[in-house]
Amino acid sequence: MFLFLRKLFMMAMLLATLLPAMSASAQTIDPPEGSWGPGNYPANALSGLKLKYLGISGVTGQQDLNREYIVHIPKLYDAHEPMPLVFCFPGLAQFTQMFCINGSKKTKAIFSRSGNFIDLSEENGFILVMVQGFQNSWNGGNCCGAAQFQKLDDVALIRAILAEVEQHLIVDRSRVYAAGFSNGAFLANRLACEASDIFAAIVSGSGGIRLRPMSDCQPANKVAVLEIHGSKDSLVPYKGAAASVAYWAQINGCSAQTSPASFPPSGGDTQCVSYEGCAAGGQVTSCTITDGGHCWYGSPSCGTGFGRIGASIALLGGKNSDTMVNSDAVWPFLSQFHR
Repeated sequence: MFLFLRKLFMMAMLLATLLPAMSASAQTIDPPEGSWGPGNYPANALSGLKLKYLGISGVTGQQDLNREYIVHIPKLYDAHEPMPLVFCFPGLAQFTQMFCINGSKKTKAIFSRSGNFIDLSEENGFILVMVQGFQNSWNGGNCCGAAQFQKLDDVALIRAILAEVEQHLIVDRSRVYAAGFSNGAFLANRLACEASDIFAAIVSGSGGIRLRPMSDCQPANKVAVLEIHGSKDSLVPYKGAAASVAYWAQINGCSAQTSPASFPPSGGDTQCVSYEGCAAGGQVTSCTITDGGHCWYGSPSCGTGFGRIGASIALLGGKNSDTMVNSDAVWPFLSQFHR
């Protein structure tokens, strides 16, 4: 018995010696060569009205075009620790700053950054990638603009940008997300359909699936979806968004039954429901804004970045929400899910 206890003690001592080294080895991550630190890339990207971008060319399906994007890295970034990443996609006719910075803020000052995607990145600790559409458009399927007309492969583009960002940053590949408005939301949905190996969840503001037929959306993995839409959206009708949400519920293994969503909460002009029985990682939540127009809700400019004038153009008879603030919903929803 004594010899047995002695051997057991010796084994325990050996494990106590080895485990810290094994643990340290498993957690040590070497930063990539040419690694970036906190800030904007390029460094002066957002210093003036004329934006400067990183360029990427030679992407499959981009017809030899040079595409552009900006990266924001929060102060919380540690080159030895994987960090989540969020792609932000503006709507049709918008460049990145109009939506991802000016259009997603929650205050009325024209150049304020309060509550925009950069603030969300800093407060919550995720890498933010703001991509510029081709002639301010995305190929979301059967919409929109020059990108769709020229049949650009914007899914391949986002894959290529992510791979390029990973040459400089340690990205948590289990926590890659997308959020978009309008045409940008169409792209976010298409990425969930065709790049489900990358994206764990998306937030779609005034968007939906624009693949035709919709059955062409056949993701290999479950992707969580939050769709926020107004019942009086004249630009992207509510009926289409509702059909998209129902389709996501179907392919994510949900039942046809819904119940009040735990998040975002309902209240005032906002009713949020989640489908029941969804497969793991495949939550589908829909928020309906009664009488809501085409809007990134909670933004005084409705996501346009043009103040009240932009809001009046986007709303077209609908209204902004008295309750929903889309920017506040983005990270609490996305961060629940991982690939």
